[in-house]
Amino acid sequence: MIDPLSAMAAAGLAFNTFKKVIGAAKDVESISKTLGDWYGACADVNAAERQRNQPTFLEKMSAGTDNIDAESIKILMHKKTLLAREKEIKFLLDMKWGHGTYTELSDMRKKMREERRQQEHARIETKRQIANNAAVGGLSLGIISVLGGGVYLLMLAI
Repeated sequence: MIDPLSAMAAAGLAFNTFKKVIGAAKDVESISKTLGDWYGACADVNAAERQRNQPTFLEKMSAGTDNIDAESIKILMHKKTLLAREKEIKFLLDMKWGHGTYTELSDMRKKMREERRQQEHARIETKRQIANNAAVGGLSLGIISVLGGGVYLLMLAI
């Protein structure tokens, strides 16, 4: 399970590093790792929220309502902080490389995410087809073996 506090700490570290790097950066590629760390930390915070929204049986039984209320407030505050920092990142990118840079970056991320999703679906479908073809081949071989064995036994009986 992802700890929301450590995910938020990672997001804060990535954000502070991004602010330092963007001042000295000459092109978008030079800040790509830092920005990637930021988005990764944001994804961890969002995953922690999803895990908290869908607790396991043990978590439901062991957590009291006070704990749930406190965690929900923490997650909400983390999300608000991330949104404020994302607005600041948008402002910094747009100021450094012109208006629309952040929007262009967001559009590229969406496109790349969709391409990866399609590749993953294609990979899963390929694995499904391979398993299906192997099953059909195995069954065909089994049927041919049984028929061949039957014909052999008939030939011995005659």
